[in-house]
Formats: sequence, C-alpha cells, structure tokens
Amino acid sequence: EQENEIKRIVDLFEMSRINAAALLAHYHWNAEKLIDRYSEDADKVLEAAGLNLACAETVGGATCGVCFCDCAPHELSASPRCAHAFCNDCWAGYLVSQIGDGAASGIMCMAHKCKAPLDASFVQALVPANVYVKYAEFSQCQFVDSNPYLKWCPAPGCGRAVKLAALGKREVRCSCGMSFCPSCMK
Repeated sequence: EQENEIKRIVDLFEMSRINAAALLAHYHWNAEKLIDRYSEDADKVLEAAGLNLACAETVGGATCGVCFCDCAPHELSASPRCAHAFCNDCWAGYLVSQIGDGAASGIMCMAHKCKAPLDASFVQALVPANVYVKYAEFSQCQFVDSNPYLKWCPAPGCGRAVKLAALGKREVRCSCGMSFCPSCMK
C-alpha cells in the first residue's frame, strides 16, 4: 500500500520517489489532503515538508559541524536535500538515537533549525543493518497507524494490517480468520 501511494504521487506530480515519500509522510499518508494542498500551492507544501529549502548554513571544508573533527572527504556525508554535511560517525550516532526512540519517517537533518527530512536510502547508508531493519519496521508501523484505511488485526500474534474498502465498515476479516470492528477494534 505504501509503495502504491508513493507511485501515485510520483506519477501525478512528476516528482522523485524520495520527494513523494517525504510529502506523504509529512501529510501522515493522507494522499487526498496532499493532492488538494499541493494543487493549491505547491511551493508552500514543499517548503512545509522541508523539500524546498535553500539552507544557507552548509558546512564547508572537511570539518564536521557536530564534533568539529577534521575529516577526509570520504568520512563526511551530506544530506541530499539540504547539503548539510557531518562526519559519518556523528550522522550514525544521531540516526541510531532517533531510531532507538521509535522515529522513522519524521527524522530531520540534524543541522540547527533545518527542517529537511532524511530519506530511507541516506539512513540505510549510515546505520548498521540491524538498526535499519528497526527503522523499516517503524516506518511501516507509522504508515499503517496514520492511514485511516488500514488497521492492525487485534488477533494475538497476528501482526497483519487489514485494508478497509470504505471508512465506517462495521466488520472486517483478516486473512488470519479474525473478524473485528475497525472502529472499536473488538
């Protein structure tokens, strides 16, 4: 479902997959609201999501802006959206901390006052594989939790999400066999 929503926005607005995912995450995966707002004022929507920022404070040279260590160029990484560069160790520490706190789609650049979101490929390049697995799981959970057409099955140990054909349905059935009310989850 997440990939379908991203592809829909990519096709509709002819933008990159990374930007479409960031916009959807910013609008809590409410594609209709995003489409309406983007159609009204695309620049305002992009700026609010941190995608149209002209951050003037980029770190120059090969000095990390967090630990202030001099680094070789291959030891620094710059956020693709805002070009703020920090050493890979500082990025990794920041990202591991954010993911440890349960963050996924809302992780922003660590530069002071920067609102540019970090995309999954940037995160994946800087954190260990086991941490990225947690990040991906949190991202999926945030997608299901914020999408009114998806509900977690309440059956013990199921872990599946059920897609609702329409809001207001009184009963849905999970592929595990559990039937439940998506409003009260009983």
